[in-house]
Amino acid sequence: MDPGHSLEFPLKRETEGVLLLPSINQENSNLAAFSRTNDEDFLSLDPLMDIKIEPEEFCESNEDDECSYEINSTVNEKHPQACKKEVKQERRNSHNGEKLFRSTVSPCQNFMLTDSELCCVIIAVAASRKKGKKKGSQKGRKWAKQWFIDREKFTHEKLLNELRVIEPNDFRNFVRVNGELFDELLALVAPEIEKRNTIMRDAIPVSQRLSITLQYLATGNSFEDLKFLTAVSPQSIGHIVMETCTALINCLKEYIKVPTTSQEWKQIAQDFYDQWNYPNCLGSINGKHVAIKKPDNSGSLYFNYKKFFSIVMMAVSNANYEFMMVDVGVNGRVSDGGVISYTKFGQALAGNTLGIPEPTQLPNSQKILPFVFLGDDAFGLTENVMKPYPQSALNVKRRIFNYRLSRARRVIENTFGILFSRFGVLQKPIALSPEKARIVALACCYLHNFLRKRHSRAYVTTQLVDCEDLQAGVITKGSWRDVVNEITPLPPNTTSRNATNNAKAVRETYSDFFNNEGQVSWQWKNVGAVGSANN
Repeated sequence: MDPGHSLEFPLKRETEGVLLLPSINQENSNLAAFSRTNDEDFLSLDPLMDIKIEPEEFCESNEDDECSYEINSTVNEKHPQACKKEVKQERRNSHNGEKLFRSTVSPCQNFMLTDSELCCVIIAVAASRKKGKKKGSQKGRKWAKQWFIDREKFTHEKLLNELRVIEPNDFRNFVRVNGELFDELLALVAPEIEKRNTIMRDAIPVSQRLSITLQYLATGNSFEDLKFLTAVSPQSIGHIVMETCTALINCLKEYIKVPTTSQEWKQIAQDFYDQWNYPNCLGSINGKHVAIKKPDNSGSLYFNYKKFFSIVMMAVSNANYEFMMVDVGVNGRVSDGGVISYTKFGQALAGNTLGIPEPTQLPNSQKILPFVFLGDDAFGLTENVMKPYPQSALNVKRRIFNYRLSRARRVIENTFGILFSRFGVLQKPIALSPEKARIVALACCYLHNFLRKRHSRAYVTTQLVDCEDLQAGVITKGSWRDVVNEITPLPPNTTSRNATNNAKAVRETYSDFFNNEGQVSWQWKNVGAVGSANN
């Protein structure tokens, strides 16, 4: 190295940390350490060389101002193998009143500082400076907030335990299930969501994970709001909710299933006829929009005809306000009856692979008609999907058909109403990605069927759903309509206007049946006509 060779590089005064470098002592292959003590006043390279930077006087300016170091390497004439280093530190942009650092260096023996070795020193200082900046930016950060660590003091679990004993109705309102069903759900999902305690901290108990999720589904409160109730961080709540919803779907999968045998389909048809006076009906079909927050970089993909962002929930219900099929996730822009073609159910229906029974004779009639699903104007008319006659061409006969179909199809409207009124998360835009919103909505549907089967009377009261006074011809709207402002339906189908002649013939035959041998005494009063099927 040439005598008098020097290099200058910047360094923050608050630089801290340790960095390992190859030793520049040719007789020592160990690693050398660059370090700075916590008092921020001492810098050393050891065993590279004995360098000390000791402040003679301190700067009065901002401690974050940058300093520059100059390293000079000279050869000792008396000891050619020895090197004397002088380190001078001076402030950049110095001004009046600023004080300087003076550094002293003791000589190192038996080695010479080469250019490559000097570069190692510079790299060490630069890297340590960068590390010091990173540490400075994280100064004061905590691993966890203390009140999250002391979760047991502030958690909602204590309140729930009290409510379960002294106010069971309030407990049910909080998590939408009673204590017995909560324990049943807990036993089902525990194997999938339970976590182990670690030496760092105790895991959030399974019961709290389930109650947090049920509270979120029941209210739709944000994770930020729930943290004050549960003493759990919003990030953890997000993970807990998605994990528990997935577990609920997996554990309750038997509560929503499409019939697979002819006998199962016929039982559903019998229930519709007994309760809603529509023969050969296999289910009521409808779709609703589930509002979501606009997904990032999605443009208008999820923007529906009602001018908000959504995903579509398509469902088929039986006669007892229970879902037989639910499909969630089609973007809101695809918002007419064509949505059904995107579902596995719709594809199976079109491909005739649902196992639907063969056409059968109607009650008290010689007419033989196929089994059908009931939809509204959003769906196309087919041999297995009936829809109302258009309002523009109605007579008494067609109004009777529309009334009978509407009476049975109202089941799916009320099923959606119960679902949306019981689970508040569906009443406001879900602030999650479409994929996560889909999981949340599906979990609500599975819980709906679970509660409908296991706790029917408390979950679905007579006042909650629409009720019809048959003799007076008056329909009393269900109370769910007061809770839910609007459940956005699918718009009328504009792409499948041309039904086949066979489909039209099936609808016409059902219309003849309802106006003759299949009539009920109250139907004329409900359509404003008196006893004539031929008007």
